[in-house]
Amino acid sequence: VLCGLEMSSVLIAQGAAPETVRGLAGMGDLLATGLAPGSHNRNLGKLLGEGRTLAEVEADKGWLPEGARATPLFHARAEAQGQEAPLLRFLNDVLAGAKPDSARLIEAFRTAARSV
Repeated sequence: VLCGLEMSSVLIAQGAAPETVRGLAGMGDLLATGLAPGSHNRNLGKLLGEGRTLAEVEADKGWLPEGARATPLFHARAEAQGQEAPLLRFLNDVLAGAKPDSARLIEAFRTAARSV
């Protein structure tokens, strides 16, 4: 949910309607894609957490879930707007090849929670 709040802040700063971003179409879709067992994005996260690289996943599947392409875009927008988005930064770094680090993830959650 915190990552969704970060992403919604980026979208709203770009002119998106808050009621859309924070409603079922926005947050509902984000929760479903992150929590549903059959979600391609969730599966990608599990594979990255197991140590696979984005390039390996793409080579095996022949494609990547939308989150792999959307996350760097959201992260770049947040940086361009001067918004602190520690969870997006963490996810972007993992997608770029950084090893998933639980201590860094916990710190990103703490930082994000303080900004809400």
